[in-house]
Amino acid sequence: MEIMITLPHARIGLWIIVLVVLIVAALWRSSGIMYNLHVLSVGILLGSVSFFLQETIHLFPSMVLGSVEFSMALLIGFMVSSLIKVPAVQLAVVSLGLLLGETYFRFIHKGQIEFQLGTTMLQDRWWLTVYITRVTSLLLASMILISKKSVSWIVTGVRKIVRHRE
Repeated sequence: MEIMITLPHARIGLWIIVLVVLIVAALWRSSGIMYNLHVLSVGILLGSVSFFLQETIHLFPSMVLGSVEFSMALLIGFMVSSLIKVPAVQLAVVSLGLLLGETYFRFIHKGQIEFQLGTTMLQDRWWLTVYITRVTSLLLASMILISKKSVSWIVTGVRKIVRHRE
């Protein structure tokens, strides 16, 4: 069930307010103006990527893995996981990026479609992207930890061999 706020030339889903609060809270809790600018710039970048993918992914069927939504979520999730490490900030960046991408898309196509921000399709895209972002973050963190442990294990083994030969 969609609960929408109707404005003169737009409809906005009520759940968008939750995303805006999440974004503001994450920026508020983050330390440092430079980090906040980084978070905002990543969110704007993701908004542009999201818009670009909505416009062009159907032109490149070889980029589609399973479905268009899954492919978009995978690319955006990997980017967020690579650029932002704090989980709450990742949620804020995903929210900002998807909201901006959807806003760009709806604004550009305002002659063909109604300006409606906060549809169930966007909500599904948000949940999928958040899930993939967190899974990708955990996988990347695990790979880094495994790599560090492996290097440590190899270095320790080499040191033991060198000591034994002396």
